[in-house]
Amino acid sequence: MIRRSRKGRGVYADKHYAKGEVIERCPIIFVPYREIRPDGILIYYVFDLGEGRHGVVLGHGMLYNHSDEPNTTYGLVRKSMVFRALRAIKRGEELVIDYDNGPMLLDARRARYARGD
Repeated sequence: MIRRSRKGRGVYADKHYAKGEVIERCPIIFVPYREIRPDGILIYYVFDLGEGRHGVVLGHGMLYNHSDEPNTTYGLVRKSMVFRALRAIKRGEELVIDYDNGPMLLDARRARYARGD
């Protein structure tokens, strides 16, 4: 479920999740580096998937907020991003991920695209 918070939009648990339970499987649109401009909006939403691949994660995947104490983790499984509970999560609790644990930091991404890497 999506709600607004002081961070903007966020994803909130619509039910109780047990540790390790899959919360969501999101399809990915793979995007070539050349399609992502350092000054464009897409740079805020693209995930660095490793091995020179970037992607836009569909579903609620693009709306998870950052926390230094995440309750959710994510990883690439085939052509989907799978989000899982790191611990038991109560209904109504915001689902948050650690951006540093996956996609490159925004400043690093901007620098990389500016160089044309």
